[in-house]
Amino acid sequence: MFDSQGCVLVSEVQAGSEAWSVGVRPGMFIREVGGSRVTTPAQFYDAVKKLGDAFDFQLTNPADSNVQKDAEAPNAGKPK
Repeated sequence: MFDSQGCVLVSEVQAGSEAWSVGVRPGMFIREVGGSRVTTPAQFYDAVKKLGDAFDFQLTNPADSNVQKDAEAPNAGKPK
């Protein structure tokens, strides 16, 4: 499913990291951070910087476009 509003691709996740432990994997897309839509890596980093060590984010898994995951983890899901 195409997301016309845009989102941020997760290209790398360090195994054993907080992001990994909550199920973030390469190829997923981050739609929201702290309830705010993010469409670029710069927006993602700005949102994370404002929120600090813990934040909620919403993921979409492109392998199953109907799957969305809400998660909360310290600095999880940082795209590279």
